[in-house]
Amino acid sequence: MALGRKTGGRQPGSLNKSTVARIEAVEQLAEVLSLTEEDIDAHTLLKRVYRSPSMALQARMAAAQIAIRHEKPTLAQMKQASLSDGEVTSRIEVVYVDAEPVNDDGQG
Repeated sequence: MALGRKTGGRQPGSLNKSTVARIEAVEQLAEVLSLTEEDIDAHTLLKRVYRSPSMALQARMAAAQIAIRHEKPTLAQMKQASLSDGEVTSRIEVVYVDAEPVNDDGQG
C-alpha cells in the first residue's frame, strides 16, 4: 500500500474476470438451450444440457451423471428367502461319463 491507503486495483463491488466469464457462460447456456426463468428447474436444465449437441462433451457427461440418479431407479439389496430355518444347503454332483467314439452312422 502506498502512502498508507489503497491505491489502484478493482473498484469495490466490481466483478473479477472469472465471475464475468462465469456469468457470460451461463447466459450463453441459457441462450443455447432456450431457457426462460419460468421453466428452469434442476432436472429440466440437466436434461437439456446432456441432450444438446452444441454443448461440450465434458459438460454433457457431467449433467448425465447427475440426472441419471433421478431418471432410473437404483437396484436395492434383497434378502434371500428360504423355506428352511435360515439354513442354506448346496449340493453339487459331479458325474463322469466315459465317452465312446461315434461312428459315421451315429451309433457308438
